[in-house]
Amino acid sequence: METHIESLNPSEEEFEQLHFILENARDREPWKQAGTIWKNDKAYFTYLRGAYRKLWSRYPVRVEFKNNARYKQDVLDDDGNPVYYKTGKKAGEVRDRWVLDCEMCKDTFPQGEIQIDHINPTGSCKNNLEGAVFFYKLLCDAEDMRAVCIPCHEEITYAEKHGLTLEQAAREKSAIAWLDENTPAQQKEQLLEVGFNSKQISNATKRRKCYTQYLEELTGGEQDGVITEN
Repeated sequence: METHIESLNPSEEEFEQLHFILENARDREPWKQAGTIWKNDKAYFTYLRGAYRKLWSRYPVRVEFKNNARYKQDVLDDDGNPVYYKTGKKAGEVRDRWVLDCEMCKDTFPQGEIQIDHINPTGSCKNNLEGAVFFYKLLCDAEDMRAVCIPCHEEITYAEKHGLTLEQAAREKSAIAWLDENTPAQQKEQLLEVGFNSKQISNATKRRKCYTQYLEELTGGEQDGVITEN
């Protein structure tokens, strides 16, 4: 356990504090106490993780990082023309908004569509020991943060959860979306057209696997191929 703590590179004071937490938290089980409000350990650690995440959303280093990464951009209509304020003190001026660039896909998004991600994953929070490490890694320095759009963040989270590369996660999520957007009959028709046989696509699990394989073969590992509905 000490080796794991040291891998987090804490200061001497932080090391002592973490060591105390890890040594004393091992047997702490509030969900087993008389009159407890916790249904079980899962309920307790779900709450704890949510509370930590709420703290993260207000973490000053995170807020400053996002503010430093944003910049103003003119608002354009669907034809690419500037949109002007029609009333108020700014009437006649071009409207603008705060935006940030996603560090993964490099596209630009309104600040409300950007999330601050940990470059080094925080890990799970399913027991006392994991909770202590999760909390320590959650409140990280700015060097361990990156601004990413919601779709990219979802792919990162999916990849970490299932042990996949980002490219594999993108294909898996595309396959899930494709299943949701098409009926079984449409799925079968589209997969038959690209060379799969009836036995290979007899159920949803197989069709998802075939679609993921199709994307990988079509794009050579890149995420830009889809089967479109006829």
